[in-house]
Amino acid sequence: MKKVTLILEDETYNCMLNEGIRIQGTIGLVNSKVCDFSEHAKRKNRGIKRVSYALPHGKVSVGEENIRLSLYIKLKNLDTVPSDIIYDESSEAGDFVARIMD
Repeated sequence: MKKVTLILEDETYNCMLNEGIRIQGTIGLVNSKVCDFSEHAKRKNRGIKRVSYALPHGKVSVGEENIRLSLYIKLKNLDTVPSDIIYDESSEAGDFVARIMD
């Protein structure tokens, strides 16, 4: 097994450690022992905290600039009507957002 040194920007490294998020980028070979990591796109809202809430089929998150709601419903072997899941979970997400915004 060969080992290489990966060079990251301080901001990228701290973001990975503190926020625990995955960062997409490109690794370039500097020489046979050193690689350089270049982040694909800088996130403009770095440092902005989001509060998230897990739903049975998705997630809702509230940030300073926007609110996100995503649902993923598999139709195979589904015991309930998809529209019922959407109504119920969007209502639950709305309750969560109301609590956060107060």
